[in-house]
Amino acid sequence: MKTALKTINFKILVALLVWSIVVGVGLVYLNEYSVRPGATADSPAFISPNDLHKNAKNLPTVLVFAHPQCPCTRATIHELEQLVAHSQGLVEVRVLFLQPQSEPREWVESSLWQQTSKIPDVNISTINEKELEQFGEVTSGQTMLYDVAGNLVFSGGITDSRGHEGDNIGRSVIEGYLRGNEISIRQTPVFGCALTASEKKL
Repeated sequence: MKTALKTINFKILVALLVWSIVVGVGLVYLNEYSVRPGATADSPAFISPNDLHKNAKNLPTVLVFAHPQCPCTRATIHELEQLVAHSQGLVEVRVLFLQPQSEPREWVESSLWQQTSKIPDVNISTINEKELEQFGEVTSGQTMLYDVAGNLVFSGGITDSRGHEGDNIGRSVIEGYLRGNEISIRQTPVFGCALTASEKKL
């Protein structure tokens, strides 16, 4: 009887040990993943004001590239909402959602699209993979700031890790520039999903 109990206790101990190791490894992986940035974009140094669809306001332009099914990008849209609230009348904002030819309109008009549509004065449109290549963007959440002449001022992320909302360098840099401050940091990491299937294979 005692031998059987010892065997059972040993098996329970081993199971608890294995479970602890699995949980520990999982937590380490999740933590590492949350701070692992996406691939660096090759953002154009200049975009014609006409290509930016600038209106008569003649303001700087913020472009955000988003994968409509990326959960990490929800935090980026939240930070964009804060940026817009703090910079009313100072910037034009466009969010471009990836629309692969193989996916229906319902796929792109996701809950992330709906979240973005609630931000005042933000223009939402779609972009296909070929057009995306012209911008050199590869990670969802990539945010670019262009001045009134179409020159790239900032390129990067506006979150400090995957899915993390809160104050961050990228958003602070953009807001500071819009208030007349000099740019001290022109690039930050982007934390989001790969925008295209081909990028996931890299």
